[in-house]
Amino acid sequence: MIKAVLSAIPTHASSCFLLPLSLCKRIQSAFTRFWWDAADQKKICWIAWSKITLPKLMGGLGVRDIQLFNVTLLAKQAWRIATAPNSLLSRVLLGRYCQNSSFVDVLPTSNASHGWRSVLKGQDLLITQLGKAIGDGNSTRVCKDRWILSNNTDTPVGPPKEMDRDLMVSDLLTRGTNEWNVAKIKGLFPSLASCITSIIPSLLGAPDEFIWIPNKDGRYTTKSGYTSAVKYNSLLENGGSPLPVLEWSKKVWASQCLPKIKLFMWKLMQGALPLGANLEKRGCGSTVTSTVTCPRCGERETADHLILACPFAKQVWTDAPLQYGFDPDQFSSLSERYCRE
Repeated sequence: MIKAVLSAIPTHASSCFLLPLSLCKRIQSAFTRFWWDAADQKKICWIAWSKITLPKLMGGLGVRDIQLFNVTLLAKQAWRIATAPNSLLSRVLLGRYCQNSSFVDVLPTSNASHGWRSVLKGQDLLITQLGKAIGDGNSTRVCKDRWILSNNTDTPVGPPKEMDRDLMVSDLLTRGTNEWNVAKIKGLFPSLASCITSIIPSLLGAPDEFIWIPNKDGRYTTKSGYTSAVKYNSLLENGGSPLPVLEWSKKVWASQCLPKIKLFMWKLMQGALPLGANLEKRGCGSTVTSTVTCPRCGERETADHLILACPFAKQVWTDAPLQYGFDPDQFSSLSERYCRE
């Protein structure tokens, strides 16, 4: 319901203007209350909303983060301006705000309209994964634009020489044939010569084109833009460290079981169940002591204890008519169980 109905309501406004942060929080608050079944009262949120809005492959539920999705839709407008500069909208905006610089380099001015500032918010996301496909090389800067697109580098590494600051890719091509000037490339960038010469420029002199690097066809889509925004935001929240590796699609979402069982498995792995350990973390241990410990054995109630360590759980696994037997003593934790091949 959240993904199909609630998330779709603000889509039109989000694709045109940057929504105020206060409005995004109010919309998110409505989503949170609906998800935790709390209409007009406060209930415990067992997991951060930032985790719920992660894509399913990254351990979330794929629910859209309103603020990030807003920027993703605005990046679509920025993509249209960058790739179709001759359209009416592009000519009006570029003529007004980009007279002395290109669209990818322009900065917001004090007299800019809210609509243009919104487009620039999308531009910030767009340029993080924006590359250039080489045609004639006339519009691609050697030391500033991302055009090499190898696994190691996007642009030549190191500060450019004064004479090379404004060097264009067309300066590395032989005039007339539009083929690489290998001798010049080896003289300027010896370590990147093989990467550069592996790029095939247009022999017909077609202009350079912007490409969206995450997609194989080079076109920006809202889906890939949102995924890139979520990954970048997650890296910032984790201090640059990647998220723990778990094959969520294989281990959880592709499981041959009912959807409610998949959701239970997801809550179990994310620590989103109302267990005793989670109640303690939220300061409820002193008021509900009886629920902090396992009602079966009296041990501290955690997810690992609930599924693997409790004697009652072990007996259930033993008596369950499973096609393939399961021995909980083989695993010390649920993370070990799900991360093991």
